[in-house]
Amino acid sequence: MFDILNKNNNLNDNSSGRNLNNNSANSNKNLIIESIIQKRKPFEEKVLKTGENLDKLLTSFERFSQVFNAAAKDDELSMEFSGLSQVMSDAAQYAGKLRALRSDIALLQKRFSRDTLNIAVIGRARQGKSRLLQTITGLGKDEIPDGNLAFCTGVRSDIINDPTVETAYAKVNFLSEKEFMDEKVAPYFKDLQEYDARLFTPANISEFQNFRLPSPGTFEASPEARTQMNLHLKHLQDLQEHLNEYARYLGQPPERISKDKIREYVAQDNVKGERVFFKHMAVASVEIFCSFPNSDVGKLRLIDLPGLGDTRKGDVEQVVRALSD
Repeated sequence: MFDILNKNNNLNDNSSGRNLNNNSANSNKNLIIESIIQKRKPFEEKVLKTGENLDKLLTSFERFSQVFNAAAKDDELSMEFSGLSQVMSDAAQYAGKLRALRSDIALLQKRFSRDTLNIAVIGRARQGKSRLLQTITGLGKDEIPDGNLAFCTGVRSDIINDPTVETAYAKVNFLSEKEFMDEKVAPYFKDLQEYDARLFTPANISEFQNFRLPSPGTFEASPEARTQMNLHLKHLQDLQEHLNEYARYLGQPPERISKDKIREYVAQDNVKGERVFFKHMAVASVEIFCSFPNSDVGKLRLIDLPGLGDTRKGDVEQVVRALSD
């Protein structure tokens, strides 16, 4: 893949022969990426048709189940349908498996319908992945944050090559309140409840805002577990303390922002390493549109993910979701 992204073509060389070679190489790279995208199209049609047929089958089964259940309750018909009880029970189990398969088919359909070649960049924090993305995309620290002091990237960012874009901009996708509670709050409470069963998980933002969190060090556990629980409490305290700075974004429609505002939504800190940004707590993902310096990479989408090793809950799940896409 890095062959495709090779930047060693000297397009400013005065040699006409060298220019021709570079143009040919660029064209080939574009063709390679485009051919990968086009090879998906037949699969997209097959998966779409398979999904439609499966929907029809499940709908027919649901209708027949309704008829069977009504007949089984009818005194005049129940005896005639009693022999089908085991068959219907077996069929219901298969229907459950088909519903699960339908979800997998939907993921495949999404994958094959993409019009970009997606590459996720994953690794431990402070290993240079943000610098790599900056080099490929031509963006800086304000758009693809990096840092030497602590974990910096807060949310998933998709950087999309669009040669028509003169000035980079981004589309921010926000979490709903339920998604925020399920993904950002509940996982911490689940872990804490193993050491204090009296804790309950707040049901909504209002309950979370008014929830009195335990003091650090109150859990009876091994030193290692106590340290982990204290980190969980610190994350919950941060979410609670800064709620007024990000809660208004929850459930909002996607928002377009200018290039200079991107770091405020994707990073945990500013370029000095100061933890002053909290909007990322309400963000599901960010899509950044820009024109890559290399015109030969075609329809490329790079995915920047939080660094592995952060103590926040959910970051590993983000990586898994990105890979599953």
